[in-house]
Amino acid sequence: MWGMASQLSDATIEAISIYYAAQAPSRAKTGDAKLMARGKQIFEEGVTSQGIPACATCHGPEARGNNIFPRLAGQHEVIKDLSQDQMRAVATYLESLSP
Repeated sequence: MWGMASQLSDATIEAISIYYAAQAPSRAKTGDAKLMARGKQIFEEGVTSQGIPACATCHGPEARGNNIFPRLAGQHEVIKDLSQDQMRAVATYLESLSP
């Protein structure tokens, strides 16, 4: 995201920030129980065998953001090391959380 965002003016960044800050979080969804359980485990514990820390460490226990870390919204940093199945599990779990 930095590659694209670094080209934006301060005014554009402020306008985008205002827009996204005003958006209501999505409603919680239910999903496959087994997939949600795996996603919750990854979110809360990480994947130590892959050197992936728990998502909750930075993003808070309910993914609502924590200090400088935002709500989870397509973050590309640590998630790049997850497999597609792991990403799907975490996304399914996050969708189940109340906003």
